[in-house]
Order: sequence, then C-alpha cells, then structure tokens
Amino acid sequence: MKASQKNEPQIREKIPETKVDYQKKKEFDRKLRKVENKLRNIEKNIEGLEKEVVQISDQLKSPENISDQGLFDKYGELQEEIEKKMQEWEIVHVEVEKLQDKRF
Repeated sequence: MKASQKNEPQIREKIPETKVDYQKKKEFDRKLRKVENKLRNIEKNIEGLEKEVVQISDQLKSPENISDQGLFDKYGELQEEIEKKMQEWEIVHVEVEKLQDKRF
C-alpha cells in the first residue's frame, strides 16, 4: 500500500500544474486578444481620420474654400492626429508581434 500512496501525490501534483498551465494560456490569450483589439481600433480610427482628410482636401480644391482658414486648420489638426495614431499603431503592433512570438 505504501507504494501506491507514493504514486498518488505525484499524480495530484501534475493535475494542478496542468490546470496552472491552462490558466496561464487562457490569461495569455486574453491579453493577446485585448492588444489585437486595441490595434484594430487604432486602425479603424486612422481610416476614419484619413477619410476626413480626403473630404477636407476635396473641399479645399474648390475656389470658394481657398480662403477658409478653418478648413486649413482642420486639415492640419487631422494630419497631426493621424501622425500620433500611426506612432501609437507602431507601438501596439510591436507589442502584438512580441506576444505572438511568445504564444504557447
């Protein structure tokens, strides 16, 4: 009986390790999804800003809007916002790649 009792604790030790590994994988996957979602949201935001830039650019082509300083200001603000979002995208993209490289 003593030999069977010795084997029992070893089996019990392996079960929690498996459960811990499962929990770690689950937590890792959750973190990866969160970062990937953040990346997609940034991409959508950039797309929206780029569409606005195209619209304002089209408006600025019209002779009556050439002297509209508000449009020029808005155009510049959108360009700056796109630049900021692109930098944010680069940072998050690198984070996603690092996480994907660590994938279980």
